[in-house]
Amino acid sequence: MKNRTTKSEICRYRRGAYKRENSPCDFPEPGEATLKWDKVARNQKHLRDIKGHMTPKDAKDILEFRYEVRESRQPREATPEEVRANNTVAVETVCGLIENVKSWTHMMSDELESMNRRKVGSPFRYCDSMILWMMTLCGYLNLTVRMAAGLGRAILGLIGIKAPSYSQFFDRAMAVVGGPDVWEEGGKHILCRYAMSCRNRKRTRRVGVDSSGLNLSCVFRHREHKWKTKVKDRGWLKLHALFDVDSGELLAYVLTDETVGDSTMLPELLRLARDAGYRMNVCFVDGAYSGQKNWGCVCDEMGMKFVTAFKCDTKAGNTGGCIEMSKAKKLWCRMRYADWLEMSGYGTRWKLECGFSDFKRVISESVRARTEQGMVREMLGKAIGYDVHKGIRAELVGVTGNGVEIG
Repeated sequence: MKNRTTKSEICRYRRGAYKRENSPCDFPEPGEATLKWDKVARNQKHLRDIKGHMTPKDAKDILEFRYEVRESRQPREATPEEVRANNTVAVETVCGLIENVKSWTHMMSDELESMNRRKVGSPFRYCDSMILWMMTLCGYLNLTVRMAAGLGRAILGLIGIKAPSYSQFFDRAMAVVGGPDVWEEGGKHILCRYAMSCRNRKRTRRVGVDSSGLNLSCVFRHREHKWKTKVKDRGWLKLHALFDVDSGELLAYVLTDETVGDSTMLPELLRLARDAGYRMNVCFVDGAYSGQKNWGCVCDEMGMKFVTAFKCDTKAGNTGGCIEMSKAKKLWCRMRYADWLEMSGYGTRWKLECGFSDFKRVISESVRARTEQGMVREMLGKAIGYDVHKGIRAELVGVTGNGVEIG
C-alpha cells in the first residue's frame, strides 16, 4: 500500500525535488489533483487580499473547497460636472470666503449691540462673525494666527473696517471656542464636540461615521538624516467624524485623545447632527461600531437604517430586543459576502474613507497648536473651512454620477 501524498510533497514534486519513477508516494498526474491545491492557493491569496471580509457562509465554502473568487467591480468614471467641480472648487472656495465678508459686515452693528447687551466691563469691539471668518481663513489656508490676522486686516481694510490685531484675534478666538470639555467618565478625554450649520434642511442624507488620527508632531526626515536628530513624538489626536457619503460634507465631529474608542462616539455624533437640523435616513459604519447599544441608538432612537458588517463567526440569534439587529445578523449568516455587499448597500461605505482622505489632502493632517484650547480653536477653523469647500463642490456638481442630488 502506497503512502498518502501530502501537500508539501506535491509542491516539492512540482518544483522538481522528486522524481516520479523513484518515489514511493502516489503522486497524481500533472493537471489532475494538483488543480485542487491550485484552487486552494488562489483562494488563500484572495483571503489575504480581502483581509477578513467574509461571512460565515464564505468560511464554510472555503473549508469545503467551494469558494469561488469573483472579480471586483471597477469604479465608475467621474462625470464631466464632477471633474469640473474638482478642478475649480479650491478657486471658488477662496473667492467665496473673501466675498463672504459682504454678507455680514452690514450686520456688524446689530450683532455687536446684541453681544454687548448686559455685558459687564469693556464692550466688545469685534463681532463673533468676524472672528469665525478669520478662523476659517486660518484653517482652510493653513495659516498661522499672525498670518491670518495680517490677511484679515488687509481684506477688511479695503472696505473701511478695522480688523483686530494679532493678540486681540487670538484672545477672541480662544473665547469663542471656550475651554476644552473634559469628560472623565470611563477615563475618556473629549476635547470638543461640534456640529456644522445645516445649509439644506430639506435634503435627506446618507451618512457614515469613522475616525482617523491627526498628527501632533512635525517629522523632518532630512534633518534626521543630516544632523542625526530624533523625531519629536508628541502623539496624535483622534477625529471622530460624521460625513455625508454622497457629497463628502462634514456634518459633525468630536475631537478626542488617542485613549477614546470609536464605538462610543457614534450616538454622540448622530445626536449632534440631529440637533443641528440634519435629516438622515441611513448610517454606514464598519464592524467596530456593530455593538448592541449602537444598534439601539440608530434604529430605535434615531429611526434610521443601520448598515454594518459583523465578524465571520457571528451566529444568528437573540440580540436583546433589537429586532433590526437580529434581521441583519440572519442576512449576514446566510449569504456570501459579495452577495451581502450588494443586498445591504455596504459597498457605499468606501466613500466615507474619501472624506478623511479629502480632509487631509485639502486642509492638513497635522495640528500645530500646543495647548488643548489651541487645538480646539485650530480644529474648528479647519472643520469650517473644509465644510465650506465641500458645500461649494456640492453646488457645482448638482447631481452625482449615481443620480443623487447634492446641490
